Amino acid sequence: MTEQNQAQLGDHLMRTVSPKPRRHLITPGAPRPPARPNAMSTVQVQKWVTTVLTVVILGHLAEALVIFALLSPRDHPASRVGLLVIAGIVGLLAAGGVRAIHRRRLVSPWLLLGLIPAASGIYLGYLR
Repeated sequence: MTEQNQAQLGDHLMRTVSPKPRRHLITPGAPRPPARPNAMSTVQVQKWVTTVLTVVILGHLAEALVIFALLSPRDHPASRVGLLVIAGIVGLLAAGGVRAIHRRRLVSPWLLLGLIPAASGIYLGYLR
């Protein structure tokens, strides 16, 4: 076969065999698929991601303060109490932050959840 025949054969094959369109890619000119009825909006997803980050980061900080309070020497009770108070404040800030992210009233019984780290430190450090 000459080079010209090979080029003609290649052109013929390219014209007859077209690749199958992939379903996961967007086809230009095709209508958009309808939105799912239960789909969350981007704003809702951003709120929940921010909520999770707030709870995880501030929750870990509050628990770290409780652990530091429990590891502090018993002959310095002021430092233990101070760290537990700061842990309570950080927990309240976390609970209030979650309420603020979702645009709810800040003063609510749900704020008491923020005191759980400090309460656990009081129990483990003084009541047990």
